[in-house]
Amino acid sequence: MVFDNPLKPTLDNPTICQDAMRIILASARAVQKAQLLDVADGVSNPKPRLVTLSTTGISSTRDLPCLMKPMYHWMLKVPHDDKHVMETLIKGEMAKPLADRGIDNFVIVRPSLLTDGKGDGLHKIKAGTAENPAVGYVICRNDVGAWLFENLVRGFYGETYVGQIVTITA
Repeated sequence: MVFDNPLKPTLDNPTICQDAMRIILASARAVQKAQLLDVADGVSNPKPRLVTLSTTGISSTRDLPCLMKPMYHWMLKVPHDDKHVMETLIKGEMAKPLADRGIDNFVIVRPSLLTDGKGDGLHKIKAGTAENPAVGYVICRNDVGAWLFENLVRGFYGETYVGQIVTITA
């Protein structure tokens, strides 16, 4: 965070997430196009599934405690605007015909405010969807990583969260 003006905190790179997502999606499309050109037997390679981290506090559904709203909408406005654009880019990619997309599907994970430390463990993590979000104050980065691994890597083929926005909190 950059606090040159305490009334309007910002980031040194306020569009880092949307810029990175544009590059990821363009690269995925380029790889798919190159693979289609290289396929001699008519069988195309599967498209990747995109998993990305976003944040709570940017949806129209209440996904954070009321006490957190002032901080989220003042101190985190710039990174939240960036994450919102990032999510819009993913949704825009998914609106394209499958043949024109670089990805087959997505999962957007919105953890609550991230903390450092050991974490509470998987059994304490609550997960919800964009329509019915899990509401909470914080979640440890270690717990986010463990949840991602257990639910989207190890359990990836269960398809539970594919095509969804998922909120997680401890």
